[in-house]
Amino acid sequence: MNEILKNNNILLFLGVIFPPIFYAFIVWANTPRGSVKWKVAFLYFLMGILSTTFVLNLHWIFPKWDNDLSSNTDFSLFILCFLQVAIIEESMKFTAFKIANSYRNRRWIEHPAATMFYMMSVGLGFAFAENLIYVGSIGPEILAIRTFTALVMHMIVGLFMGYFLVRARFVDKSNETELSSRISPKIKVIFWNALAILVAASYHGLYDFAWSEMSNLNFNRNLELVIGIGLVLFGLFMALKLSKKIFRMS
Repeated sequence: MNEILKNNNILLFLGVIFPPIFYAFIVWANTPRGSVKWKVAFLYFLMGILSTTFVLNLHWIFPKWDNDLSSNTDFSLFILCFLQVAIIEESMKFTAFKIANSYRNRRWIEHPAATMFYMMSVGLGFAFAENLIYVGSIGPEILAIRTFTALVMHMIVGLFMGYFLVRARFVDKSNETELSSRISPKIKVIFWNALAILVAASYHGLYDFAWSEMSNLNFNRNLELVIGIGLVLFGLFMALKLSKKIFRMS
């Protein structure tokens, strides 16, 4: 199969582009009817692709960004996964989402499900571009495992981030305490936006750290896959649980 993909660029491209479309279709099928526009989702998907260049430019400006920050291997790996990779990538996705929002100059309030879906589309666009990079540098053999792990992880963190972005837009005043009612709406928006990045980066960092640590400890390859896919399934369960809460909003 790998030989076929190596010798056919069209099949290889389809192998990279079809999975994110398929995953997006599954989520879309569960959104309220008419809440999500595919044309708009494609814009956010393109912005997700563009966000990878934000990350690359950052590494170009700071070429030593990924250098070890500690002689302790485990601690250095932890910092790399959570701060030097995850927080940067999720911040760039967040920036891409905000740029797309500004470009659209929305004059109407979209369904909360749309916000969540479009943020997820940014994540899928980022994963699509990342898969192209990996396939080009390593080969098509990497595509199969990334389709069911890294690609899904980026979709999950997009849904996580989308959930908190919705919370930034819709504050349920009936659940406010006397203290929270005194907080400025702008402060609340900043809080939920920051939480969106932090939660997404935390899961992303945990995912990267688990895979990297298992590789360093020379885990059995099959065991690595079981643990890695288990982590993805857990994230998917939590993301879908949050999605259902948002998709039911009117």
